[in-house]
Amino acid sequence: MLQRFQSFIQKMRSPSRITGVELFVICVLLVLGGYMVFTVPLGAGFDEETHLLRVWEMSAFYWIPNQKLGEDMHFPAIYWDFSYRRQAILEPIDPKFWHEYGNVPIDGLGFVDAKLTTRSVYSPILLLPQSLVMYTMGRVLDLPALKVLFAMRFAGLLTYTVLVWLAVRLAPYGKWVLTILVLSPMAIFQASTVSTDAISNGLGFLFISGCLSIASRSQVKWKEWIALVVLLFFLFWAKVNLAFLALLPFIILPPSRFKMKRGYLLLAISAVVLALLEVGGWNILAYSRFYTALPGANPANQVHYILTQPLSFAWVLLSDIGIHGLGYLRGWIADYGYGYWGSPLLTFPLYGFALFVALLIRDDTHPDRRTRLGLTVVFIIAFMATLASLYVSYTPVGRAEIQGVHGR
Repeated sequence: MLQRFQSFIQKMRSPSRITGVELFVICVLLVLGGYMVFTVPLGAGFDEETHLLRVWEMSAFYWIPNQKLGEDMHFPAIYWDFSYRRQAILEPIDPKFWHEYGNVPIDGLGFVDAKLTTRSVYSPILLLPQSLVMYTMGRVLDLPALKVLFAMRFAGLLTYTVLVWLAVRLAPYGKWVLTILVLSPMAIFQASTVSTDAISNGLGFLFISGCLSIASRSQVKWKEWIALVVLLFFLFWAKVNLAFLALLPFIILPPSRFKMKRGYLLLAISAVVLALLEVGGWNILAYSRFYTALPGANPANQVHYILTQPLSFAWVLLSDIGIHGLGYLRGWIADYGYGYWGSPLLTFPLYGFALFVALLIRDDTHPDRRTRLGLTVVFIIAFMATLASLYVSYTPVGRAEIQGVHGR
């Protein structure tokens, strides 16, 4: 009997089966995320309104942002007129709203004639599932607008669920820590609305987990080398600030771990080429059509200011963290609806407690000193680079504060 029990346990631990922690991730995301999909007001997700504009354009197979918007492509009025940003709807979607507008087609209320443009100029990969739903259900099948919207939200939630499930599955240790991170209230909220953050965050988690999995092996052979290149390829399609995570494998993996000759150098060359093509190439193309930065913002002039006034720029970064650091932390955990919705105060200590308990769970394996150092260094670099990127791209030149930063 004991042998049978041990055999059963071994089978449950087999990589071919979904473990308890993986099942927990899937269930929480589908239950809580699914609830948010149907209750969050239209456009109440962060930047959901502008992402919907981008999805509408992409569903007509125009991949460059603002390629047709504002010209001869008009936006469905039902998504615009009933947006949270237009009416400040602070309550969950009322059943009466469903009853009155649930069967209205996308063109049922006409189109917005104003020249609208989108701020969502990120990689089209980050809104691909939603744009495919809009194309098939909205443009081809002509289904009701609200049903199409919630199908798009659910498509993003499913994509995030798959990505973070893979991340937890690949993690060689710290699975519960990773689980609490991917299930933060804000992460679930972002995954449940039309947002580029769903896939971007999912790719970031998957990249970190994949790198840790490869770093836990004694040698890096061609199979692992190719896996790293694939991870880098997808990472560089995420939001630009996540590109700095690409430093992680080069810190936690020493050149001696690569079995093939010059494997470390070849990986570095591949990373640089992919970064130039994906991050550099796309952003040059996309941000040339970005029209909504704050007045006075000029990336070229801001870079010149940083280079000529490095101490002033350093003070801007440090003071921003000192002034807004707690706000960023709060926003990272749970800060919905641009501050209109106050999360219950218990949310924050409970989430902190869950993360603390997860850190106490011991695994059979654990990261070595080099890996812990690498994670810490990359976190600091990526955090500071995120602030710097918004200072360059969005903030007026020479401003003493950074604009556009959110904890999410």
